Amino acid sequence: MAEEDLKRLIESSAAETRKQFESLDKKIGTLDQKVDDTRRHIDVVAERLEGQIQLLGESVADVKAKLALKADRDEMLHGFAETQAMIKCRIRSLEGTVSGLESRVERLEGSNRPS
Repeated sequence: MAEEDLKRLIESSAAETRKQFESLDKKIGTLDQKVDDTRRHIDVVAERLEGQIQLLGESVADVKAKLALKADRDEMLHGFAETQAMIKCRIRSLEGTVSGLESRVERLEGSNRPS
């Protein structure tokens, strides 16, 4: 009978081992499903982040362009200010020359008048 008992014990142990493997297979299947769900979620998040990063890059490019335009504008304004200063200086110089010429003309006209 000991042989029969041993046979039943082995069969019982094998049946229990099969049940454990089946349970383990179900748990692994559930885990696989969770991994797949997580992967899909991460893909969605990554896609959204890529879109946001692209928008950020476009915004940075816009700001750089505006800064370049401002730099160009500032440079032009500086150039205009320098040109204005040179024109004012030249006008003062010409005014002085005209004033001197007017004085000479008045003296010449005064000396050419009959007395």
